[in-house]
This record gives sequence, C-alpha cells and structure tokens, in this order.
Amino acid sequence: MGHTPGRCKFGGMMTDVEATAVLAIPLRQLRRYLRDGVIRGERRGDTWCIDGAEVERVRQAREQAIEAIAPELAAAEELVAAIGTVRGRAMRDAVGHATEILRLAAAWEQRAHGGAEAVMSGELADTMARHIAAIERISSALRGTAATYTALLDHLGGLARLTDTAHQQETV
Repeated sequence: MGHTPGRCKFGGMMTDVEATAVLAIPLRQLRRYLRDGVIRGERRGDTWCIDGAEVERVRQAREQAIEAIAPELAAAEELVAAIGTVRGRAMRDAVGHATEILRLAAAWEQRAHGGAEAVMSGELADTMARHIAAIERISSALRGTAATYTALLDHLGGLARLTDTAHQQETV
C-alpha cells in the first residue's frame, strides 16, 4: 500500500512521513503522539494527515523544551568528549606499560637462556610490579569513566523523558 501523499495535499495538510521530517522524530514516535492525542491528525488508509499549523505548534513546543535543557546537553557533550580523550590516553598508557613488561620479560628470558641465573632480580621484580600497578590504576580509572559515562547516559535518558513529558503536557 505505502504512503500516499496525494491524500493530504489540501488545506495545508501534510502526511505523517512529511511531519516526521519537519519534527525530526521517528515515524513511530509521531504515531505514538497521534495515538496519545499530543498531536491531532486524521487517518486516511495507512497514512495520517496532519495540519501544517499543528506540526509547527508541536515543533515549537519541542524546541522550547529542548532549549530549557540546552546547557545540560552541552555539558554532557563535553563530558562525553572528555571521557573519550581520557579513555584513549589511558589505553595508550596501558599499552605502553604492557609493552615495557613484555620487553623486560623477554630480556630476562634471554639472560636466563644465556646461562644467567634464572631468578628474577629485585630490581626487575620492582620494575615489573610498578608497571603492573600502573596498569591496575589505569584499569580502575577506565572503570570510573565507564561508570561516569553510564551515569551520564542514564541522566540524558531521564532528560529525554522529561522533555518528552513536558512536550506532551504543553501540547495537550
């Protein structure tokens, strides 16, 4: 069947698909709004027809709700960028420490195969322990950034629900 735009081309009407482009929302969300009465429309076969003024009213209400949380969204974007930078730097550091551990182990193994005493010196053991401790600190920091990122996503999800709720209240 498909969408038939011709069914809505009178009196400033637009199809549900056209309305999603104006509102920048998925079709599923628009249809939920239609079902819940947040936006008024008329069903014609498999297409919803919506007055352009109604779509503009909802677009403005959504824009105002989003503007209200714009500072939090900007801060969240900066935090996400910072987390990405911290994680990248931490991963590079961890790889550097792991590479150094492998280099030390290879040098120790080479000495042991060359007839040297097969006992790790205190200095080598201390150096490896420092690298392992550094990797553990990096791992802990990465877990912390992951927890922060998860908390941020939860917070943004809550803001999205608040925005959607505020939008629904303003448009009803």
